[in-house]
Amino acid sequence: MQRRGMHRFSVLLIFDLFALLMLGTTRGNDFDGTIARTRTRTRTRKGGGYVDDYDFDATVDDDARFGGGVQGWAAESSERNLYSLSSSTTRQKSRRKSTSSSSFSVLQNARKSDVRLHPYPHVVIENCLPDDVYEELEKFYPKHEDIVQIAKPGRTSIAANTRVDLRASMVLSSKKQIVSKAWEEFIRYHSSREFYEEVIDLFGEEVFTKYHGRLEEKYGLKLREMETEVRLMSRKKNPATVTLDAQIGVNTPVIKGQSRVRGLHVDNAHELYAGLLYFRDKNDPAKGGNLEVFECLLGAGACEEYSEAERWKHRKKIGWDVQFKNSGDFKLVAEVPYEKNQFVMFINSNSSYHAVSPRSASAYPRRLINIAANEYYKKEN
Repeated sequence: MQRRGMHRFSVLLIFDLFALLMLGTTRGNDFDGTIARTRTRTRTRKGGGYVDDYDFDATVDDDARFGGGVQGWAAESSERNLYSLSSSTTRQKSRRKSTSSSSFSVLQNARKSDVRLHPYPHVVIENCLPDDVYEELEKFYPKHEDIVQIAKPGRTSIAANTRVDLRASMVLSSKKQIVSKAWEEFIRYHSSREFYEEVIDLFGEEVFTKYHGRLEEKYGLKLREMETEVRLMSRKKNPATVTLDAQIGVNTPVIKGQSRVRGLHVDNAHELYAGLLYFRDKNDPAKGGNLEVFECLLGAGACEEYSEAERWKHRKKIGWDVQFKNSGDFKLVAEVPYEKNQFVMFINSNSSYHAVSPRSASAYPRRLINIAANEYYKKEN
């Protein structure tokens, strides 16, 4: 009996050790900060375009150490909604570790119920990226001096509170690595066909048809069926209908007083959607720099614009660009704070009125990622 018991104990001990070994091996594939990813890509045709599918092989990376835990978002109910940081148990439980390309997606935890249709379709997601992913990107966010040097070669100086971007085409086509590998993958994903369709799925095809139905009529295709390419990396012959971009950007520091980088405006008519992800430095003392969402009280598309000459003259006078004449014709509906890991996206139209609130002086730039889709047009630059 004693020998049989010892034999049984030995078998169980060996089994337990084997199980622990397998568990450790399995956990080694989690995106837990100890893993660097190498990417393999396959391209499949889908809906008139190409989908990039990414598989990641895990290798040890001692430089990546992260934490976990994220929170959701809520809006205060008032005449002007200020989207504010708040905890959300439901959102926190929904977070998951992932080694797929979707671990980079700013929409990975967005739900259709998050979309607000007034005054135009938009969504705000606090802590949109898992903490480990955000911290890795934040750690290697390019210095604003480097962004200026790459994006504006030869410039010896640049004005305060000026927008400068590293476009996806700069990052993905450069012969030398100008950003970290994590940033390269982030930019690649958010200028991909896969993300484009993720946006359409979130807002819904019927909403896109409402705002971009003329474009669909022009080409005889739904947006989902249109071909896509990375902006400024288009084919010279028969370019894709839709160009995609993801830009690493900054507004250069405000030197003194307060300044707006841009006043009330709508984006260019070729733009389908736009998204902003904020990377506010934890040491940045500046106030402002929030995204303001406006409604035209005269009706969508009815508010009066400056002529080009008037607009230029007004800009010289106040120091920043404003597209519309009478501020009294507008109502501030919501304000999205410039905070770390905060994402806002909207469908563009002639009534998608927005601005950036005045920002106070600071030695730190306003750091943001701009994600957009545009109808291809010849004067793209």
